[in-house]
Amino acid sequence: MRPTLELEFAVTGILRFISHLELQHYFARRLICAGLPLKFSRGFNPRPRISLPVPRTVGIASLDDRLRAELDEPVDPGPVRDSLQSPGTEAPVISMARVIDGSGLEQARAVEWRIDLAGFDADRVAGRIERILAGPCLMERETKKHHRPFTADVRGFIGELVLENSYARAKVSYGPKGSLRPAELLELLDLPKAECLGRMTRMKTYWE
Repeated sequence: MRPTLELEFAVTGILRFISHLELQHYFARRLICAGLPLKFSRGFNPRPRISLPVPRTVGIASLDDRLRAELDEPVDPGPVRDSLQSPGTEAPVISMARVIDGSGLEQARAVEWRIDLAGFDADRVAGRIERILAGPCLMERETKKHHRPFTADVRGFIGELVLENSYARAKVSYGPKGSLRPAELLELLDLPKAECLGRMTRMKTYWE
């Protein structure tokens, strides 16, 4: 067994402006201070082997985030969760801690977004949703390696897209075959990125 500590937590409020790397460093410090038997990388600058499997864009809240830390030996996850909680402070709220076999980790396959539309024209957004679902949805993208522009139909990444009261809710695929980035979803809905990224919340991540 290759023991791996897995934490589920939420990032809300002002914490949503912490970057992916800053959040990873925060947890690294907390886990080291907790005295856990962390596995470290090799080399001149060893670091604890931790990861955040689903990166979060700065400004976006998440109610269902996950962190993984490789261990040299198993630990009791209950006291770990209690020791990492910081009541009364601006810190990620940890809802679950468990130790699992790292050889069989789940992979993210979809994420669910919610966008607060307060102050926007709901009928206009509903019209955009109707056109998106009718497809195709062509967007300009760049190749990762050479940054060459190409046109992609991203309609296949969208599993659900509905208007619920003053919110838009979208379930999009995630994984090796690609996904729809938050900014791209806002572009499809014709919503301003600068204002609406901070209105987005990752409600749920689907794993398998």
